[in-house]
Amino acid sequence: MIHKLNLLIGGIFIQIQSPYPNEEPRPAHFRKNIARFFVPPSPGKPEIRIQIERLKRPFPFPSKSTVFQTVRDHPSFSRSRRVIWKLAKKGDCYILAGNYWGKGIASEVSEDFGEATVFLNGQKELQETLRISDITHDFLQILLIHYLAQKEKGILLHATGVGDGRKGFLFYGPTRSGKTTLARLWRRHTPAHILGDDRILVRREEKQFFIHATPWSGEFKEYCEREQTFAELSRAFFLQGHSPSNRSQPLSARERFESLFPQCFLPFWNRPAVDFVSRFLADLSAAVPIEGLEFKDDEKVIDYVRSLSQQKTRRAALPV
Repeated sequence: MIHKLNLLIGGIFIQIQSPYPNEEPRPAHFRKNIARFFVPPSPGKPEIRIQIERLKRPFPFPSKSTVFQTVRDHPSFSRSRRVIWKLAKKGDCYILAGNYWGKGIASEVSEDFGEATVFLNGQKELQETLRISDITHDFLQILLIHYLAQKEKGILLHATGVGDGRKGFLFYGPTRSGKTTLARLWRRHTPAHILGDDRILVRREEKQFFIHATPWSGEFKEYCEREQTFAELSRAFFLQGHSPSNRSQPLSARERFESLFPQCFLPFWNRPAVDFVSRFLADLSAAVPIEGLEFKDDEKVIDYVRSLSQQKTRRAALPV
C-alpha cells in the first residue's frame, strides 16, 4: 500500500509517497506547525513529488562528482561531522545526501528538482514507519530552495513575516538583529498573523509580491497557532539593531539589494539560478519600499511601523 501525504507551501503543491505509514513528526512544535500545510488529495499534478524507499545499506555517494556541500563552521564539530548536505551530478540527475536526527538521507533528484526518490538508511526501530520530519524538516527545505530558483518561482529569505490586515510586512537581517523579538511583540500586542520568524517564502504574481509562511521556524514557536499563511507585501525593513528609540532611514538601491542578498537561501553552485535570484531581488527592492530600522523592544514599534506604511515611499538621496 502506498501512503500519500499532500502539502501546500507557498502555493507549491508537494506530494510525498511512501510504502510506510506516517508517524507523528518531532519535535512537538514542528508537528503542530507542519499540520497547517497538509491539504486533501488533489486531482492536480504535484509540482514536487517525493518517493520514499528504505535501504538496508548506506546509499553510495559519488564523491568525485561533488558540485556543492554545506559545512558547519564551528570548532566543536570534527571534520567528518561538519558536512551537512552535499550534492553531486550523476548522469541526467543529481544525488543529494545529508544527515538528519542520526538518519542518513540520500536521494536521486531530477535536474529541475521537481522529482526525488529518497533513500532512508534503515534502523531497527524505524523499519515500518516514516516520520514526516525526516523529510520535511531539512531535506524539503533544500529541495524547495533549488526548485524555486530552477523554475524561477520565488526565493526563501531569512526573515520574519507579518500579515497585518491587508498589509504584509517583512523584517529581515542577520542573526540577533531582532526578527524573533518583533514576532513576539506583534503576537503579544496585536491580532496580526505571524507568518514566521526565520524562513519566509517570497513570490511574485504579476506586479505584486507576496510573503508566505513555511513550516520552518526559529526561536518563536507560537506563530503556528494562527491560520493565515500569506500576505501581500507592502513594506520591508532591514533590521539594523536595537535602539533606545524607533528610527528608520531610506536606503539607496544598492543598499536595498546588498541588505537582501545575504539573507537569501540560494544554490550558489548554479549560475543561472543565482542570476534569477539576483534579478528577483533587484525587482523586489525596486517595487517594494524598503527602509533601515532600529527599534526599541516594546509595543510602540508596531505603531511606528504602521505609521511608516501610511507614508509615501522614501528614497535615499544618494544614487546607486
